[in-house]
Amino acid sequence: MKRISPEQIPIIGGEGGSHPRSIVKHAKFLKQEFKKEGLSVDEVWCVFDRDVHRGIEAAFQQANANQFNIAFSNPSFELWYLLHYKDQTSHIERREVIRKLKRYIQRYHKAMEVYQILLGHQSVATKRAQDLRKYHRDNQDQETKNPSTSVDQLVSYLNSLEGPGIA
Repeated sequence: MKRISPEQIPIIGGEGGSHPRSIVKHAKFLKQEFKKEGLSVDEVWCVFDRDVHRGIEAAFQQANANQFNIAFSNPSFELWYLLHYKDQTSHIERREVIRKLKRYIQRYHKAMEVYQILLGHQSVATKRAQDLRKYHRDNQDQETKNPSTSVDQLVSYLNSLEGPGIA
């Protein structure tokens, strides 16, 4: 299998909006545009969180219908970061995730570059994310799987490609 460098992976965000359904719709549009340009698309990942969004299930259905992968966190993307430092098995609100995360990354803010900070804890975060999925295995409703994340699956995929690890 030919491996590619991380620089060859287009990461596109923001243009279509932050609502999960908008993210999936924009991903579908971009995949079609890439194909028009003669570019092959091996994997599409839509990354979004529960946050305050309604209609998460519709976004999952749209992504699945288009064979897109989903990296989803509930209640917020920062849960993935928090799992690098501690277990979180009980229901948690997004503000509380940030508050707990700041115990470990004191000056944390949304735009902060955390790759180097988190890298050394990646394997334990992955294990914790997997354990949360096992806990929620019988619960099909994404909106009530709190806490949960599948960001580790995207990270594992990226780590399987050539280049340095992804936190």
